[in-house]
Amino acid sequence: MTSTMQWQVTEFQVTSNQAMYENPYFDVDVTATFIGPNGETVARPAYWLGDAVWGVRFAPISVGVWTYTMSCNDPHNNDFNHIAGSITCIPYTGNLEIYRKGFLKTISGKRFLYYNDGTPFFWLGDTHWNVFCLEKLHESNKPGFESQFKGMVDLRVDQRFTVYQTNLIGD
Repeated sequence: MTSTMQWQVTEFQVTSNQAMYENPYFDVDVTATFIGPNGETVARPAYWLGDAVWGVRFAPISVGVWTYTMSCNDPHNNDFNHIAGSITCIPYTGNLEIYRKGFLKTISGKRFLYYNDGTPFFWLGDTHWNVFCLEKLHESNKPGFESQFKGMVDLRVDQRFTVYQTNLIGD
């Protein structure tokens, strides 16, 4: 049994005995359906990793044991229909708001984002323009910074920014 903290992503792999699909992106849909300790149901698509191996990513939203079953829309592939397991979710012990208070969501009739626990989310963001065409990940032109990119991100964390976005457009 795997364990993870609440709101944090856990990842696992499953293998099918089915021969390789010609185009797994279009030929088959593989899904993991998770049932939580309070009866919550979360379906997550699996993604192809190569050969007959598929990956699943899941972040539990409540503490307790989550069970999962795999399914596949290919009637000739019964492998996935017999795969099941469980994940134990323990309380988050760190200090990151997104994991302490839960994922962001909207509330009907409101114009703001809220954490899952109902606390309003304060959007304080900055756009890091042209990051990939003007900066190098492992270099910096500023003394004391080994990475200009990491230095910029660390500075925004110190300034308590809640959102970081970048522009992928380059020269």
